[in-house]
Amino acid sequence: MNTIDLHIHTVASGHGMNTLYEIVKTANEKKMKAIAITDHGPKSVNGPAEAYFYVLCCRVPSIIDSIHIIKGIEANILDVSGKTDIPGSLLPHFDLILAYMHPITMYRDQGIKNNTKAILNAFEKNPAIDILVHPVAVWYPIDIKRVVQEACIRGIALELNEATFKYQRLDKKKVDIFIEQTIINKGKFVISSDAHYAGAIGTDDTVREIIGKYSITDDYILNKNLDDVFSFIKERKKNKNVPS
Repeated sequence: MNTIDLHIHTVASGHGMNTLYEIVKTANEKKMKAIAITDHGPKSVNGPAEAYFYVLCCRVPSIIDSIHIIKGIEANILDVSGKTDIPGSLLPHFDLILAYMHPITMYRDQGIKNNTKAILNAFEKNPAIDILVHPVAVWYPIDIKRVVQEACIRGIALELNEATFKYQRLDKKKVDIFIEQTIINKGKFVISSDAHYAGAIGTDDTVREIIGKYSITDDYILNKNLDDVFSFIKERKKNKNVPS
């Protein structure tokens, strides 16, 4: 089980099943160390208002019942220009910013060239993006090699998403290239559940099979220990205009 889960949704996402406190309770029962609350950005269908992220970032404690609470957002890339729905006024207060295109927004498949351009432009316009989530998802064809290379250059971590692999919502042709290029370019993987209900937090059985299949060693996995995660967050803060 993954004891440091960096991609979790609450009821605030509009299609999550549990509250923050229910998720914390489950995290304690599972003896987890840290959870990142990363609800969908405000441009999602039924997504939370910007005020929700203010309360999450500025009023929710950083530790609840011995569980470290990492404050984040799963931002939406909204168009080919790379526009996102990251609430700009709250940028310095986020610990982690996840991003990708999502069917629950206005973004529709625009072909491999423009989908790739959307991601690369988002990297350029939004250096605060920390993790590219579910990059092998089936929804949008992309030039996965080019995207991974650029992410690694910028120090953006790349997600091994349990839900994507478990429920076969992936483009299998992307997987070999995705993993090979991350390793070649000395990138970092993040193991995440993408949980939308409390019982799924920390789950990683399918991802563990992928790790074994490709012989991915621990030094390529960012969230193996809490110190590495907090070091990553501290290092990335400079991209959120926060002095280290």
